[in-house]
Amino acid sequence: MNAVVRRILSRFKRFVQPIQSDREFDALVSSVQSAQRIVIGPWTAELGSEVLYWIPFLRAALRDITANTEIVVLSRGGSGYWYPATHTNVDLFQMFHESYWTSDLFPRLQVEGLAMKQTRKSALDFFIRNQYAEGLWIHPEVLFSVIKPFLSGNKQAEWVIRFLKFAKSESELPVQASSSDLEVWTKTMNALPPRFVAVRGYARPSITRDQVTQTLRRVLTTEFKDLPIVDLSMGFSVDDHMEVVYDSASTKPLLGVPAHLNLSMQQAIIERAEALVCSYGGTAYLGLMGGVPTHALVGDPSMYVWRHLDVARHLARECGSSITLVEAE
Repeated sequence: MNAVVRRILSRFKRFVQPIQSDREFDALVSSVQSAQRIVIGPWTAELGSEVLYWIPFLRAALRDITANTEIVVLSRGGSGYWYPATHTNVDLFQMFHESYWTSDLFPRLQVEGLAMKQTRKSALDFFIRNQYAEGLWIHPEVLFSVIKPFLSGNKQAEWVIRFLKFAKSESELPVQASSSDLEVWTKTMNALPPRFVAVRGYARPSITRDQVTQTLRRVLTTEFKDLPIVDLSMGFSVDDHMEVVYDSASTKPLLGVPAHLNLSMQQAIIERAEALVCSYGGTAYLGLMGGVPTHALVGDPSMYVWRHLDVARHLARECGSSITLVEAE
């Protein structure tokens, strides 16, 4: 294929893809309006895409549903409580123990190339979905199909936010939560200091463990030296991020908390914080969604997809928060 043909095909793709996105989104909105029961998910991919795109996408797509439409959300870690109009929240960490998830299921998704973005349905998705066979199935692949022109770099943030509706979170357990979950939730929240800074450090290829440790210490001792530090480390990992515990924290409330509550409790704690200091990524978006000033640590700038930051700043404006990038040492 010569250079002229490649340029023509590239221009054709940039023209056609956005039209297909509009048609696909409009078709989804139309099907949602007539559905009596909707099954959403399962979401098994990275936290950042869930907070920044998937949940706002669903909020936009479900804007015209009736009060009688039943919504079943298939998620993990307690994030189902963030979804719009949820009637039933099914948590994958109650279906599968976190040890089985980390030793077997997540590695399978990595092999299939679906651990970060669910651009197609996996065998696991079909297995989980078949437990809830009735209703319109909205799988994450529709999100990645609609916003593909943005992810491929052909469109800017102003284009993709047409398919998103941001809203500030207000985390609390629903009335259908079990008595044991309510007990853990209440005990954890009541033990928090009146005022504090939340911290969540993790390393990945773009930022080393030493960089996270040193930069956390610098930010916390200079910007927040008079406030207690609450570290949000979980004590286990369910993805490829490596936790970096801040040893000088006054408390680590999520150690020992069940995996199916972890994300929802992270968010609830962050919402009560004066500020959040964390590695840049999904956790930073939790701070923005919660309306909390967020200081996000970044490492090698060549390893980040900066168009996501443009969308994150839209999220921050809608939720009354702010994001400050902190270059790692």
